[in-house]
Amino acid sequence: MAIPTAPVELTGTGGVAGDGSVVAIVGPHEVVAFDTATGARRWKFAVWRPYNAVFTGDDGVMIGTQGGLIALDARTGTRTAAVCGWRFGLSADQPDASTYGSTTVCEEDEQP
Repeated sequence: MAIPTAPVELTGTGGVAGDGSVVAIVGPHEVVAFDTATGARRWKFAVWRPYNAVFTGDDGVMIGTQGGLIALDARTGTRTAAVCGWRFGLSADQPDASTYGSTTVCEEDEQP
């Protein structure tokens, strides 16, 4: 595996795609995916308080955040779904959107 070409602060648990071609690194306010062969960044997704990234068998990445869950396309980093954890008991308090300057999963989940 090549070393990533850009510095990334690791604060959570990352993941590796099943075929080993991509690694996702969880930072304090983002998840960044790197090509394992070249070390080049494939995509970066800004997110409120992420803590883990898990690759799924259907070319997706599930991002666990303090506010809920986000599904991304593993190839592009594009969000495909989100659900607010506050609504199903993951968190006792509704997340404060002003904490990091990025929208919470709950706010994104409310958008049409």
